[in-house]
Amino acid sequence: MRLWDTATGHAVGRSPAAPAEQAWAVAFHPRGRLVATGWSDGAIRVFRTDAFQPAGEPPDGRTDAFQLTGEPPDGHTEGVTALAFHPRGHLLASAGQDGTVRLWHTGTLQPAGEPLGGIGDPAHAVAFSPDGRLLAGTAGRTVRLWDGETGRSVGYLPGDHSGSVHAVAFHPGGRLLAAAGYDRNQVKLWDVTTGCAVGEPVRGHRGDHVWAVAFHPGGRFFATAGDDLAVRLWDTATVRPAGEPLNGRTGHVSSLAFHPRGHLLAAPDAGGTVRLWSTAS
Repeated sequence: MRLWDTATGHAVGRSPAAPAEQAWAVAFHPRGRLVATGWSDGAIRVFRTDAFQPAGEPPDGRTDAFQLTGEPPDGHTEGVTALAFHPRGHLLASAGQDGTVRLWHTGTLQPAGEPLGGIGDPAHAVAFSPDGRLLAGTAGRTVRLWDGETGRSVGYLPGDHSGSVHAVAFHPGGRLLAAAGYDRNQVKLWDVTTGCAVGEPVRGHRGDHVWAVAFHPGGRFFATAGDDLAVRLWDTATVRPAGEPLNGRTGHVSSLAFHPRGHLLAAPDAGGTVRLWSTAS
């Protein structure tokens, strides 16, 4: 694991050791002081960003807790595919190939209740709404919604996704949710207050799979990455392309992230490169 300075592009830190397992998921704490990582063996490790050292001793050899209290938690039994911090930072959500979505207390990494039900299929993505009231997670072809504080199920989006959903993202306004995956190269937009689709699916990538979706912090556009190795920007209001596809990838892009101020878009690709684009250009 490595950290970079987005202003200079220089590496500023790395994890103390490279485990045999692969890191599949990364999430920054809202205040930037911690970074959570999910691994192919089901482990969750949390690091301090100032020194990038483990924020505590691993209580069970699988999870690095930074203020351990009580017994070691029972974590995911298979790879951790996605992580997301609650906007207030007190909870961490994780999704796993074992078909579970889980909530953890950030301060202790102890479970915040039982695993969230109704999954079954491998869970590929999790995202909190901007106000933290909702947690969205994917299970096969379905997007499920839970209360972001209690984990209580509040429904699901009954879409006709033709394949598994691998990415979800909330609009900064909190009402709109984008969902993408192995679904005829399209992205679907949902109103989470009504459970209804908003407009027609967004199409533009070649191939079957849209791997990633992310909204600009201002909400005016969103980015997608697909099988065609393209990263595309879309106008949220018109759902039309916002400029030409972004260039420079050496492999497919599996995740996207905007800088909190919105002036940069980051995209790691299978070629081992993380590329930054200016959203102004």
